[in-house]
Amino acid sequence: MKKAILILFLLAVQSFAVYVDVGLGVGAGSTKVDYESINKMCESCDNLAMSLGVRVGGQVSPNAWLAGELSMFENQFTENGGGKNNYNHLVIGPSFVIYPVEHLHLSTTLGFAYAENSNSYSYYRNENGKGYSIALTVAYDTGFNNGALIGVRLYRSSVTMESKVNQTTLGIVLFGSYVHK
Repeated sequence: MKKAILILFLLAVQSFAVYVDVGLGVGAGSTKVDYESINKMCESCDNLAMSLGVRVGGQVSPNAWLAGELSMFENQFTENGGGKNNYNHLVIGPSFVIYPVEHLHLSTTLGFAYAENSNSYSYYRNENGKGYSIALTVAYDTGFNNGALIGVRLYRSSVTMESKVNQTTLGIVLFGSYVHK
């Protein structure tokens, strides 16, 4: 029975698309904690927005794919003295991908977000939180079955921290990824 399930799984995998997105952008992130901008509070900080994720799903029509996504979005603020604040949001949810014309990849993801923040300061306590996230992607797809996506991803997460403080994270990331369909 186990061998039969494994064989069926391996045959079914051929009908799935696997997207692995890795992106990195500089100076394109914004974070607000209880509606106060971290960008304004830390004007001398270097700002780095990053995303890393995996999407797995199947084709629902000739130009459309439905997938599940697991991603991490991070806005990192680094002070000139070396101190860092990291606003990390782990996102899980459904993703819808459409190819309106050949090679043009458009997608949206709406999902549950879990914030796990960190910093390099011993006197500052980090809080975690839960909420939602949305991501929009526009990319050029270089291949038909295997290829690369090269594009732009815009993301927004809004979470309520343990102390009931609201945290909103925005970012725009240029990315490249491998695609197998």
